[in-house]
Amino acid sequence: MSSPQRDQQSTLPPTRRDRACAVLARAALFPISVDWSGKHHAIRPALHALDLVRSDIVEAEKTPYSKLFPRDVIVVPSQSGGMQWNGQPEIRDSTVEVIPEKLTVRCMECRNENPGIKAYIQRKENHPKAVYDEIVLCTNRLLQSDYNKVEDPSLLEQRRDLPPSSLRAVEEVLAHQITKLRGKAAVEKEKGISPCEKLAKLEIQAARMAECFYQKEAGEVHRGSALRPPGFSLLPRSMQDNFRNRCARAIAIEATSLEFKREGKKCVDAVLRSPVET
Repeated sequence: MSSPQRDQQSTLPPTRRDRACAVLARAALFPISVDWSGKHHAIRPALHALDLVRSDIVEAEKTPYSKLFPRDVIVVPSQSGGMQWNGQPEIRDSTVEVIPEKLTVRCMECRNENPGIKAYIQRKENHPKAVYDEIVLCTNRLLQSDYNKVEDPSLLEQRRDLPPSSLRAVEEVLAHQITKLRGKAAVEKEKGISPCEKLAKLEIQAARMAECFYQKEAGEVHRGSALRPPGFSLLPRSMQDNFRNRCARAIAIEATSLEFKREGKKCVDAVLRSPVET
């Protein structure tokens, strides 16, 4: 259930910047083959996180894969025997439907939220029996300076001038929130750990898929914004793992402490000491 502050903000009409943020969110989750700028990466952590959610739903609910895409996205069998999709969903105001009746993404100005929060998940209702999740992206905290340099933001709709730093920031936050959403049901069922430790576990998982993400493939390197140091890709694998673990710990402590204050650090360290893999 969303807070009164969030409900009050949700009544504000979307700005042009909100709609541009939604274009970036759509590009991260429904990339098209033509990239006019030539600046954007093919390694897509947010899309990977979303694919894992779709796979979970197919397995748990025996739902056809094609039913997990919005109406404007065409899903057909591929020559390899799997499924492939093409197209992008329509943006309504500043909202993107991601999985029908299950997940949407919305961009809006976050005026009253904690300044440290760039995005959050809230439950929404179409009617009493239709409840779904919505990832809210805080437009004013996500878009980077390169967005301000776009001469005509309306060109974002045509994918001819997607600002790469802003796209990357939106993509990273989506990877974080989708990973938390995917892990929430399993973590909530765990017994013997406190609510603080449950959140810490989710934040550790999400940090590894987002801020501390690292993948090298076919000469391309994609590294999360919080992963240090420079020259990371040249380090031995053991040192890379060490830096990623330290990165995930730092991100998780910061996020968990927003809700549980001083207990946040203790909860993160308790989860990391657990023999159960996070």
